[in-house]
Amino acid sequence: MSDGNVVWSVLGFVGSAAGVAVLVAVVLRARLRARTLAQGLTAQARCLETYLAVDTRGTGAERRTFTERRVIAERRRGGSRERLPPLRFGAPGPNRTNPSH
Repeated sequence: MSDGNVVWSVLGFVGSAAGVAVLVAVVLRARLRARTLAQGLTAQARCLETYLAVDTRGTGAERRTFTERRVIAERRRGGSRERLPPLRFGAPGPNRTNPSH
């Protein structure tokens, strides 16, 4: 086999391998799309607003401050939007006492 034939053989092999790889990628993407359409789209959520809710209870040495982070989120499914009730994050008990004591 001459050098020219070897080069063309290698190029043909590489081209065939690339063609098979593209075909496999197209088939996998088509299967993923068909499965997504059959089972429905997943929901997405995004944060609209965050804020802190502070509640102080008691007086004097018994004074306690409770802090809770709240998140207002929106959920999207398909073409619809739905506002979720506030999500709450924080410790269940007091997380800070009066700093003067």
